[in-house]
Amino acid sequence: MSVLKPHFHFLNHLTDHMHMPEKPGQYLYVLAEAVAFLFILILLFTTMAPNARAVEVRIITEDWAPFNFVDESGTVTGVGTEIVNELIARTMPGMEVEVLPWKRAFNMASTKPRVGLFSLSRTPVRENNFRWVGPLFSVRDYLFVLADNDVVLNNVEDLRDMGTLSIQAGNSTHQVFKSVNKEDVLELHNIGKMPEMLLTRRVSAVLLSDFTMSYELKKRGIAVSAVRPATMFGVAHLYLGFSADTPDAFVTRWQNAFAEMISDGTVAKIKKRWAPDSTTWNADFLTGLEAFGYTGS
Repeated sequence: MSVLKPHFHFLNHLTDHMHMPEKPGQYLYVLAEAVAFLFILILLFTTMAPNARAVEVRIITEDWAPFNFVDESGTVTGVGTEIVNELIARTMPGMEVEVLPWKRAFNMASTKPRVGLFSLSRTPVRENNFRWVGPLFSVRDYLFVLADNDVVLNNVEDLRDMGTLSIQAGNSTHQVFKSVNKEDVLELHNIGKMPEMLLTRRVSAVLLSDFTMSYELKKRGIAVSAVRPATMFGVAHLYLGFSADTPDAFVTRWQNAFAEMISDGTVAKIKKRWAPDSTTWNADFLTGLEAFGYTGS
């Protein structure tokens, strides 16, 4: 409050010296004083007003290729990172994305004020814990098999006889396999190893997103036609999620900037650099998965 005292002291001084005219010719002088007084008031309260840009935030992510990761040169990149960096350039130039382990990043965004986390899936459990901007992009989760595997899956019960499957450790899909008494499920922390496990026939199938499988195959110089999706587990929409206490004006500004990026084609250009061709893979949503909260759209 001490910072404001000089301003109000000046205003008091000004009002003390304002007086009604004793002669008609002094009205113009008093009017000029009044206009100056009004101008100072507007200037003072404008600078004191809250500003969406003045909110200080941290933008964080995890190392999760190809969505957001640190490349060989030490640069943070990926489809999510490119979109968020463009958002930063349009809203808060100069801010840098920080890369943290997922558990630490998620806990920080969930419990600390003024934190933005991406790429974050929007679920009913998380809905009220974050302020959402996006969706930045969407991915399709497929159960991939080798191209020469002609297995047909009609419902979740058919998963039981597929041989060893590999999924990401901690993946919520484990509940699906457990429900059909599927025991030979290999959980891996490093999803980058999963395509290799499939290509060398150490597992019969792997559960990965279309973005991830395309990225991992291209990185190895292997044609995407080497694998095919036996079924689709669902569509996931990825967002930038801000801490729940983030001001409305701030979140709205970022969402509006994202809408502009869609309108001017920026988002489409970024996605094109990272997304697999939409005609590369296609598979029907697996019947029975809706009971576990999965959706095909």
